[in-house]
Amino acid sequence: MFNMNVQIFSAAILTATLGSCLAFAQTAAPNPGGALTEAWHSDSVVYVAGLADVKPGSSGSLSLMQNTVVFANKHAQGSIPIERITAVSIGDERVATGGSAGKVARVIPMGVGQAMGAVTSKNVGVLTIEYLDQTGGYHGAVFEVPKVQVALAQQQFVAHISPASAVESPSCGGSVVPNTLLVEPIAASGVELPAEYRALLYEELVDQLGMSNGASTVYRVGDAAAGCSARKLQISVTAFKKGNEALRASTGPVGLFIGASSVTFHMTLVDSAGATLFDKSVKASKHGDGDSLSVTRNLAKNVSKSLAKSKTAGLKPAA
Repeated sequence: MFNMNVQIFSAAILTATLGSCLAFAQTAAPNPGGALTEAWHSDSVVYVAGLADVKPGSSGSLSLMQNTVVFANKHAQGSIPIERITAVSIGDERVATGGSAGKVARVIPMGVGQAMGAVTSKNVGVLTIEYLDQTGGYHGAVFEVPKVQVALAQQQFVAHISPASAVESPSCGGSVVPNTLLVEPIAASGVELPAEYRALLYEELVDQLGMSNGASTVYRVGDAAAGCSARKLQISVTAFKKGNEALRASTGPVGLFIGASSVTFHMTLVDSAGATLFDKSVKASKHGDGDSLSVTRNLAKNVSKSLAKSKTAGLKPAA
């Protein structure tokens, strides 16, 4: 009887200890030394954009640590220092999960396609972390996170970070530097633009402009060297429609026309004196298969091509 009581008592202690450890992993209570070890963690995260040296679309783990946020998998690792984070936001997307099955749903009768699409789709959470790099330049890192975890992620981020000062571009203290372009923050005029779309549009614009205007240096807003840019690109979103990838994949051929994502914005390119060099409204849509968030890539490509072809833009295209 004594041995049985000892066993029961030991089991109870083990159960309580394991429960405490699990609670610690979930809530990240400070350790006895006062240092935060891990406030939040998920092993089921898809990286979308915003980190250096990490392949978009790759899966891995995301952790909020004492001094940094870390995304890692067996191929790469990216990190964001806590003190450089300016904002954290959450959103959601409806995505197709069936791979080839989701695409097959597009070409079969509508009723059957809808049933298949319902099976091959899910809601995912979207976590957007806006931050500044070492030179003060703005970045927006976007991750797809399990829906059940994204709200807790935001709570833990808000509880454990002190947002850095808002990004600002320095004034020019010298001469204007030729063949330089500053991409100013994405603005919205009379429309609510989710943080993930705003951040992704900015990231895609910087990437696309850097590739298509290879002889020009493209600066991010806030970069210490951006104050003397010869050109400034201003973006104002005037219309936005959030699409549904699962709907596009589950409604047969009709899916090519409904459930599309679309963004319309007005772009203005000005010189260092504020004179307008280029002024145009641009629209892009995402039809067919693929993540709705990729509409930002389509739009950025349209902008980049327009500027590269314009004689008034004053930019030198890539050789």
